[in-house]
Amino acid sequence: MKLTHDQVQDLLEGYALWALDGTDRSAVEDHLAGCEACRRTVRELGDVVAAIPETIVERTPSARLRDRVLAAARADVARRPRPVMSFRPAWAVSVALFVVALASGGLALRAQLDLASVRADRDAYLAIAQKVSEGGRWWYMAGSGSFDGSGGTLIDPKKDGQAFVLFHDLKPIAPDARYAVWLIRADGGWVRAANFWPSADALQRVDVPLAVGDFVQCAVTIETRDSGSPQGDLAMQSRVFGQ
Repeated sequence: MKLTHDQVQDLLEGYALWALDGTDRSAVEDHLAGCEACRRTVRELGDVVAAIPETIVERTPSARLRDRVLAAARADVARRPRPVMSFRPAWAVSVALFVVALASGGLALRAQLDLASVRADRDAYLAIAQKVSEGGRWWYMAGSGSFDGSGGTLIDPKKDGQAFVLFHDLKPIAPDARYAVWLIRADGGWVRAANFWPSADALQRVDVPLAVGDFVQCAVTIETRDSGSPQGDLAMQSRVFGQ
């Protein structure tokens, strides 16, 4: 299987995390043999993966927390295994990063979270993943410039329900500004899909009441008006066509 440069770019994070299956990994390695730009990206991603353990603050868990975690682990072992869902690369990378962070931080990370809240969030996003795995599509928008570190995944469930964007780590903006979600047509026309303000949550869902399949790109800008053409700074953008 021969991949294009853009297709390989979409798989490099998963390659660095060993999250690809054998076929995709072999195809990426074939491309890497002749592409210095992608090899450089893989080296940079390797440095990031290697540094993940250093980002977790080590703490000794309390006896109460240790007992709760061990009890939850025993319950998980006793529970009958669930069927494994098929994830495409963008989800595989997100899940792999979360697992790496948990493994690196261990109980230290758990000490900073409420277990009941973690289970609720897990169940909610597994439900989203289930919808996507049943024929849905998604595209990740990485924050750029002053919005580096932020991002959003445009998700089109297709089977049921409307499209939405799941944002993470949104930057605060001026009181009179708002984030605007745009879908862009093949002729270059921008259509405003939603306006919203960042919440205090690490993750934020914003519904997109448009047919995603009619567009070729998605983007987010910072605007001072609820309507009209885009005038503000570009926060993030991604292609939609070809997925």
